[in-house]
Amino acid sequence: MRPVVILIFILAAVFQEGAAGWPTKLFSDAEVADRAELIVVGRIKVGSIKRVTREDGGAYRHTAILIVTRTVKGVTQEKELPITIHYGLLPVSARFEKEMNIKPTLPEEPGQATRIFEDNPSEGYFRPTGDIHQDQLWLLHRAGYESPSKTLGVLNPEDIQPATKEQRIKALLSKP
Repeated sequence: MRPVVILIFILAAVFQEGAAGWPTKLFSDAEVADRAELIVVGRIKVGSIKRVTREDGGAYRHTAILIVTRTVKGVTQEKELPITIHYGLLPVSARFEKEMNIKPTLPEEPGQATRIFEDNPSEGYFRPTGDIHQDQLWLLHRAGYESPSKTLGVLNPEDIQPATKEQRIKALLSKP
């Protein structure tokens, strides 16, 4: 009887942790380039990141203004593009990175770099981007967890890449 009770506790602990988060899928450059409706080099306008909480107080997302430097795929005339940073991605000011595991943090702080972390409740914060106030490659699409988004945005850390990968992404786009 005792081994059965121990096994039940072990299984409960394993499945409880898995239920609190979601499996993290890594996407290849080819996958993110293919699903992107618009790919641009750009940076987030300082002070534009806003947290938006659902009416039921549950999940949240962030909105921001992306300053477009140049377009790699798709068409846009906008130089300042409103985007969505979906639930599961957390913008964090460099000043607060050491504290983000123990208390809520601000997404931006004047004069500080801001990076976006994957926020997975069962695994913690990981896979940070570069400073989003500097030019990055943004692979924008309308996919969301609940339904397609009305605005373009990012859903996974792979949707934000270093600007140095622009030629690699262009090469992937030119393949049939």
